[in-house]
Amino acid sequence: MSGPLAHLRVLEVGGGVSAAYATKLLADLGADVVKIEPPGSGDPTRRRGPFAGGEPHPEKSGLFLYLNANKRGMTLDLTDARDQEVLERLATRADLLVHNVHPSEAAAHGLDYARFTVGSPRLVMTSIAPFGVTGPHASYRGTDLVTWSAGGVSTLNGQPGEPDRPPLKAFGDQSGFQAGVNAAVASLGALFGRIQTGRGDHIEVSTQECVAAILELTFEFWPYCGLVASRLGAKPIQPLCFMECRDGWIFVCCVEEHQWKSFVDVMGNPE
Repeated sequence: MSGPLAHLRVLEVGGGVSAAYATKLLADLGADVVKIEPPGSGDPTRRRGPFAGGEPHPEKSGLFLYLNANKRGMTLDLTDARDQEVLERLATRADLLVHNVHPSEAAAHGLDYARFTVGSPRLVMTSIAPFGVTGPHASYRGTDLVTWSAGGVSTLNGQPGEPDRPPLKAFGDQSGFQAGVNAAVASLGALFGRIQTGRGDHIEVSTQECVAAILELTFEFWPYCGLVASRLGAKPIQPLCFMECRDGWIFVCCVEEHQWKSFVDVMGNPE
């Protein structure tokens, strides 16, 4: 595939959304991405829907196909020393390695950046973890529900004016997608830096921090105003709200003129 990143060789290790989405963004821009899956069941997203035709099948997951278009694939058992040597050889020809193996398991899977730099000093490695690779919470594990909540979004995303109502998370693996976006951008920054230094770098991405970074103005309330953010109710720009319909609830966000016009068209142009 041609594109502005066609000169880049990328390796992807792990499972789920974050690492796969980061490398998907690069693959869509032309990077040569090799996705490494464990033998047997492969990436867990293969077992998640929606499935084409409604039939669960490891080759028919819409989520897996979306995340892994424009990539090549191979299987390696990275708990095996011989397959770890294969990964090291692949790394000598790669520009970037992106993984989301948990920090407590990374070394056992051969994902040791110091070890890679011996044979691949120009390699950039990006490690994605729920709470980062370093710091007091690096050993913590977290699903999308945990990282979305720990990032602060869930408590703000509930029924305004009713603080006793439960918090809400967004549909799907949104924290994984946020981590993937940040991982892709940071990886490209490190690759640009390599042009100047001639050496690679190790990038650390905390999913929790990625979620906290999209809290709009709320994370600025405390340092600037001394206020703890809360569910603030209706926003001044509308429509941006929940609405109850005959067959259930919808969330409407049409804050730009073209969005509003399209919404009116969808409704059939009522008076």
